[in-house]
Amino acid sequence: GSQEANARKILQGMKIAAQHGADWVLTPEMALQGYYMMRGDKPFQLASLHNGLLEPFMEACRSYGQKLFLGCGFVDDKIPRNSCVLITEDGKYSHRHDKVKVVSWITENWAHPGEAFEVWNLDGINTSALVCADAYFAEHGQRIAEGGAQLAVVVAAWPPGGHGGPPEEAWK
Repeated sequence: GSQEANARKILQGMKIAAQHGADWVLTPEMALQGYYMMRGDKPFQLASLHNGLLEPFMEACRSYGQKLFLGCGFVDDKIPRNSCVLITEDGKYSHRHDKVKVVSWITENWAHPGEAFEVWNLDGINTSALVCADAYFAEHGQRIAEGGAQLAVVVAAWPPGGHGGPPEEAWK
């Protein structure tokens, strides 16, 4: 869908999740702009800390007392990235993981790869985020485990149909 429609759906999902007691909300990879944003004719804008696109999600996190792992295109210092942005229950931007394993397909050849895997303490759980193909590689899981991660949150857009095979071996 369009970015505006995607934002409405995410916010509606957060409201429903809150009604069911969810404290953490995860979205798929590129949920805000749409994974196929570069292929379509729908206008989109990458999120940043300065353009206000995160504000509705920050307000929803405050209102519902939720953490949000938002899959989105993000730009920082004019460098576009495929990211997972973490907004905390107080409505603040907290952390971001930039996808390290960027694929060269049109769906994300616009994105510069991230360089680091971080571990954050969230609700007493040492947590790391991975975006899609980051989870395909066992060495990425090893790196976050060595950093003390107890939980890996993976935001991914894995439609049926193979795409190089499922990552079960890496997950083991």
